[in-house]
Amino acid sequence: MARTLSFDKMAALEAAMRLFWAKGYEGTSVRDLADELGLQLASIYNAFGDKRRLFEATVSHYLATYLAPKLTALQADPEPLNGLRRFFDGVREACRADQSTVGCFYLSALMDLAHRHPDVADSLKPHLDAVRRAFVATLTAAKAQGFDDPLTPAKRADYLLGAFVGMVGLSRLAAAPGVVATFADTALAFLPPARRAAKSVGSRG
Repeated sequence: MARTLSFDKMAALEAAMRLFWAKGYEGTSVRDLADELGLQLASIYNAFGDKRRLFEATVSHYLATYLAPKLTALQADPEPLNGLRRFFDGVREACRADQSTVGCFYLSALMDLAHRHPDVADSLKPHLDAVRRAFVATLTAAKAQGFDDPLTPAKRADYLLGAFVGMVGLSRLAAAPGVVATFADTALAFLPPARRAAKSVGSRG
């Protein structure tokens, strides 16, 4: 039996997000959403509005729950270059995920909507600049610590943003994991070798 308005809204957003991620905006109907969430159509409209508003709510949910914490951790890392490595290691792992939820939901949504629903895509694009700003801040911090890069932080951030989008795009095309990994390695080739933590006194090896 379908549930009434008494339901976990965050759990519903998570389930709707994964359905949109797997089937795309165009391929997901309101009926599909009702069946997945176990809700009546009226409950969905009352809680979220129309399909577009629910979709935008799922993107906001993804950004706040998944992407924003990664960007915060990136900028908070005391060793900025290691923070970049960890960020892209996370992207690499996400690109190995099950094909229905591979890569990044936000970028997948942006790519999915760019031509068929440019108005919706345009409303999502400002979030891409938040990723770029995080890259700029991280690279600026690395430069202040003595990192020598022939590119300015802004130009290097543009390059890394392109790598981020490219990795997700390749994963959406079901490219072999090795292809995505090579792309990532090439994108980060400008980084010096990662510094190993110093061994503590009395440690073995």
